[in-house]
Amino acid sequence: MLVFKSSSPSKKGTSRLIRVIAVFKLFKAVLLTCLGFGAFRLLNPVVGQRLTHWVGSFAWNYNRDFVMSGLTKLTGLKSIQLEALGIGAFLYAILFTVEGIGLWFEKRWAEYLTVIATGSLLPLELYEVYRKFTYSRVFTLLLNLLVFIYLMRVVRHRAS
Repeated sequence: MLVFKSSSPSKKGTSRLIRVIAVFKLFKAVLLTCLGFGAFRLLNPVVGQRLTHWVGSFAWNYNRDFVMSGLTKLTGLKSIQLEALGIGAFLYAILFTVEGIGLWFEKRWAEYLTVIATGSLLPLELYEVYRKFTYSRVFTLLLNLLVFIYLMRVVRHRAS
């Protein structure tokens, strides 16, 4: 009778790779936090005044509404969408922070959370690649797919 052993990585190798994933999650959390702050700063009138002053330094006389409409045209987002972007970025940053810290400390619940969260976002990422193909979107999709597959293997191995 043939018995096939799981070709799972060693405990030390698993821990090291899980820590790399933790750093990746924490890095994404930092980026999303910066994005969230940026979106909210654009909605802040003081920032609008700074942008107006900056634009005014080019010898044009514009008001905040003009700057905001210019940003709307530039980004394609309305102020309500910028607010939603800021809130969404903060919520994802919280999720990625919890995942990253949990994975860093090798908590089993963090592995499950990361598998569920990453797996649930893969269809959205696939749709985004389909909607508008860019190499950065494909790279992000492939990276998250690798994280998902690897953590699925780790979770299944530890469960057995």
